[in-house]
Amino acid sequence: MPDIAIRNLIKIYKTGRTEVLALRELRLDIRSGEMITILGPSGCGKSTLLNMIAGLDRPNAGSINIDGRNIVELGETALARYRRTGVGVVFQFFNLVPTLTARENIELPMRLEGTGGAVRRRRTGELLELVKMAERAEHLPDELSGGEQQRIAIAVALANDPPLILADEPTGELDSKTGREVLEIFKTMKEKRGKTLLIVTHDERIAKLSDRALRMIDGQMVDDRANSPTPTPTPPAAEDAMHANNGA
Repeated sequence: MPDIAIRNLIKIYKTGRTEVLALRELRLDIRSGEMITILGPSGCGKSTLLNMIAGLDRPNAGSINIDGRNIVELGETALARYRRTGVGVVFQFFNLVPTLTARENIELPMRLEGTGGAVRRRRTGELLELVKMAERAEHLPDELSGGEQQRIAIAVALANDPPLILADEPTGELDSKTGREVLEIFKTMKEKRGKTLLIVTHDERIAKLSDRALRMIDGQMVDDRANSPTPTPTPPAAEDAMHANNGA
C-alpha cells in the first residue's frame, strides 16, 4: 500500500509570454489507507496536484515518492504501467468510452494490462456488484444517468486493483441522494478494501468522512484538519501567498 511523500513540487504553465505558478513548492505526506480530501477555491492547484500524482502530467521540479519510488523520474514505459496498475482516477465528467457498454468499460483497463478473460469476467462481475450496477451492465454510457455513469467510472478506476485512488470532484455533477450513495462506495473502498484515497472536492460531506481534510490556496497546503481521533501530522504552513489563475 502506498505511503506518499511529496516534496517541493513546482508546476508552471506557460501561455504565450505569461507564466502561471500552479504549484508552489508544495509538500504533502499521505499514509497508507488514509482517506484525504483537498478543499480550496477554483484555480488553487487542486486538480493540477492530482494530475501530477496520477502521472498524467509532470512537474517542473520536486518529487512524488510513492512506496519509495519517485514517479517523477520514471520513463514513459514505467509511468504507463504505474497509471494502469498503481493508481486509479475517478474523473468529474466520468471519462467513459461512449461506444462501450458499462461492462466493457470496466474490462478495458484489464484488457490493456493483459488480464485473462476468465479473471476479467469474474472481476468485472464483482465490481458491478460493488457499485450496484449489475443490472445495467450492458447499457452504453448515454443510456445511464449521471450517478450511474459515476458508479461505472469508480469501477473502471478499481479494475486493475490499484492501491491508490484519486478522485476529482466525484460528486460535483450529482444530486444529493446520488452523491451520498457515491460517498458510501468510497467508504467501502477505504474500510473494506484498504485503499488510499485522495479526493479533490468542494463537498463538505466528503471532508467530514475523511481522515484528514486539507485546504489548498495558491498552489500550497495551508490547513490540515484531522477528523479521526488519532492526531495526524500537519504539513508546513504556506509561505507568502501568490495568486495562480490555473483552472484546477
